Amino acid sequence: MKCIYCGRDGFKNNHSLSAHRQFNIECHEKWKREQDIIELSKTQSKVKCAICGVFFKNISNTHLKKHDCTMKQYKIQYPNSPLFSNELLKIQRDKREHTIHTKYTDAEIKYFKGIKSRDAIIKIHGKNAGQIAADDRIQNPEKWKKIDRESGRSTKLFYKNLKEDVVRYKNHLDHRIQSLKETNQQLYGVDFIVQTKYQKEKSKATCLERYGVESITQTDIMKEKSKATCLKKYGYTSSNQSKAVKEKKKQACLNHFGVTHWAKSDEGRLFHRITAIKYAEKQLSNGEPIMPRVGNKERPCLNELQKHTEYKILRQDPRFRYVIGRIPDGYILELKFFILFDEFNHFEDKKCTILNEDSILETKNYKSLNDCILFRISEKEWLDNQKLVIERFKKLL
Repeated sequence: MKCIYCGRDGFKNNHSLSAHRQFNIECHEKWKREQDIIELSKTQSKVKCAICGVFFKNISNTHLKKHDCTMKQYKIQYPNSPLFSNELLKIQRDKREHTIHTKYTDAEIKYFKGIKSRDAIIKIHGKNAGQIAADDRIQNPEKWKKIDRESGRSTKLFYKNLKEDVVRYKNHLDHRIQSLKETNQQLYGVDFIVQTKYQKEKSKATCLERYGVESITQTDIMKEKSKATCLKKYGYTSSNQSKAVKEKKKQACLNHFGVTHWAKSDEGRLFHRITAIKYAEKQLSNGEPIMPRVGNKERPCLNELQKHTEYKILRQDPRFRYVIGRIPDGYILELKFFILFDEFNHFEDKKCTILNEDSILETKNYKSLNDCILFRISEKEWLDNQKLVIERFKKLL
């Protein structure tokens, strides 16, 4: 423990600290002065300044400036000296209670006990703040009828003011979000920094390293939690299976777009047409056929493999489409060498170790061709260790 008057430290308990204060003259005088001020403040309507001894209703910053002292320094030097007289404290307490009882009913004060202010309600509950007590009023109408009769005034004004505060707080948040969007547009060209390509790739890489999937929502644990929540709320493993949710989505689309699904609207159809054209143009510009669609990771993988062989890797070669009904991702004509790039949807598990039924059948189709070499690459394997994939490729060649 430490003496607040001389700064000496190392006292084991209050008894040793009290003994030090009693036998140290300087500390004892300061302590005695504070005790006298406390006793005087209890009996008088004013408090005494511990520095000059003058009495005031309260010790203010204006007075302390005369002693070249701040309020913080005064509190540190004289921690037990009161700043307000008992009379002034009583006046302030009465004013505060009068304001509270004028603005709210006794029932409302009791209901919101523990919540310091309406701003606190807004911060905790956001846009639904106005519904906190309103929901209870709906659930317990008899109780609130009795409350209204006993209080002598309706609580409607309180909820109206609260909702107005919520609107103001929401407008404030909207303004901040808009300001943030403008800044991010100037710096990164997107509304939010998480939308940048760098952040997306970084997030995917982190999730792949930690969980073996591109997003944490794809993990088995998160899927089971989601299913349990949906079963509890809707009675189905997915909220999309609920009739109420389906109808709600249809109604929302009807209200906004005039159709039951966004893809059926003029805007949705235009978006999908443009997207399909862009994919087709991109594949044609790379010397690839329009169909099938080339994956985002497939093209850079084949580009990298091309650097390690003198043979030409043909992309999406259609010569086998009428033989086995398949178009390989890559094909080396001279070696009858097929390259298949397997995205995550080709596997049963997220670790990319068990091929799904269609991929197994695909393997059999290619092996039915005589004297051919089949080289499969999983997207996860390519992302985790490109050097190992390239070494395997070289060995097969």
